Amino acid sequence: MNRHVYNLPHLVEFHHHSRVLVRLEDEVSDLALLGHLANPLAEIVVNQCQPLQARFIIKQAPFICIELQEWQQATINECSSVSRSLGQGFRLFLKLGHDPRQCIEELREGVIIYVELGDSVRISLANNSRFELLEFEQDFRQLKLPESLIKAQSIVEREFTREESTGSLALQITELEQVRAEISQLLKSDATKINHSLSKELMKYDHLLHSKRQWLFRSYQQTLDRPNLNTSANQPNLEVEKLQHKLDCFNLLAPKSVVEMVDKLAEES
Repeated sequence: MNRHVYNLPHLVEFHHHSRVLVRLEDEVSDLALLGHLANPLAEIVVNQCQPLQARFIIKQAPFICIELQEWQQATINECSSVSRSLGQGFRLFLKLGHDPRQCIEELREGVIIYVELGDSVRISLANNSRFELLEFEQDFRQLKLPESLIKAQSIVEREFTREESTGSLALQITELEQVRAEISQLLKSDATKINHSLSKELMKYDHLLHSKRQWLFRSYQQTLDRPNLNTSANQPNLEVEKLQHKLDCFNLLAPKSVVEMVDKLAEES
């Protein structure tokens, strides 16, 4: 059963080759998106298909905005395409195994879907995109293993990188903790008590997630303690050194009564 939520479906007509820009609504936070990245962002069905005209029924996630742009048909290098005719459709998904921070950044900039009209409609997406188009009949994610297990597999398969920002690491740790909480709930359910193989698989991935969390948390702490890898962890901050130098100069040049008054005020505060 599909548990994701869409806006009400609406009709969009095409009278020439077009680009569909799929992007995030303004002021949507990264953390708010974490629980939705495994779900389809949009679902599109071909309602009318003619050589010079097409009509789509579009349903999108409530945090997604879809804009139509004119497009002078040209060759799209290195793209993945699906061909759809009347009554057929596809869904827009995030590819598994990608860093959620990078995917959200791409979604903020806008994912471009190319629509070419003909006897059937050809829909294309650049290969370097972190998103993919899945035809309804090929969408096995809707007949899948538990969602938490799919998410866990995606996180474990994600490549380790040592150049992540503090914000990106914090987001990944939050995502990982959410998935572990979902696995914990699933392990307590009756479904895993009946299906022993599923229970073993969930426990295996929970252990792998725990190990990855340790690595991510250690990297996160390093970025806080040592934001610049070109300096040592115990190297004093230049701004602190400058302030200390100013304080030393003040102590040397200011009258003794002023220094004592400042010290007294500092102790009281």
